Formats: sequence, structure tokens, C-alpha cells
Amino acid sequence: MRSDRKRTRPWKAVRTAALCVAVSLTACNSLIAHTGLDPEFEAQVGNLYPGVRLNLESWSCFPSVMAEYKPVVAAFLAPLTIALLIVDLPLSAAGDTLLLPIDLAVEASAPPIDWKSASCG
Repeated sequence: MRSDRKRTRPWKAVRTAALCVAVSLTACNSLIAHTGLDPEFEAQVGNLYPGVRLNLESWSCFPSVMAEYKPVVAAFLAPLTIALLIVDLPLSAAGDTLLLPIDLAVEASAPPIDWKSASCG
């Protein structure tokens, strides 16, 4: 019986690590937009779905940001960044939906993020 318990312990550590990674990646753009952690934008409390807008702005600026890196570094960073943006978009939408009552109750203190005319730098 003891050997069975030893076999399941590494899986508990893997599950715990996977849970920690999943929680740390949860709705990053939503948290960044609502708290104003991005120095380019003021806190977006009161604006509708600022995390999704920030994610879309990141997509529109992606080519110009990757052009600043050396090709070897960009080849490594591009797939990782794309994967994180794909995972973050629905999570930011969920996070923004949870914060929607607050955004509707508070008057916006900053203009919303306009991802269609992103300055990209």
C-alpha cells in the first residue's frame, strides 16, 4: 500500500503547480487595465471590458514589438507571447464580466483604451 501512495504524490505536486500557473495567468490584462499597472494607460475602472481592449491592443502592437528584438529572440518570444494572449483573452473577458457591475456603477475617470488606433510605443 505504501508504494501506491508514493506513486500518487508526484501527481499532487504537478496538479498543484499547474493550478498555481493557471491562477497566475488568470485575466492578466483585466487586472492590469483595472488597476492601472500599465504606464501607458490610467486605471480603466468605469470603462466597459478594459482587459479585452488591452488584449486587442496587444495584438495590434505585436508585430512592431517583435520587430524590436533580434530575430533569434523574437523566434523564441513570439510563440510564447501568442499563446499567452490567446489564453488571456477569454480569461480577461470573464474577469471583466465579473467586474462589470463595478464598471457600470462608477463614472469613468479615464478615456477607454482605443485598440484600433494603437500607438504601439
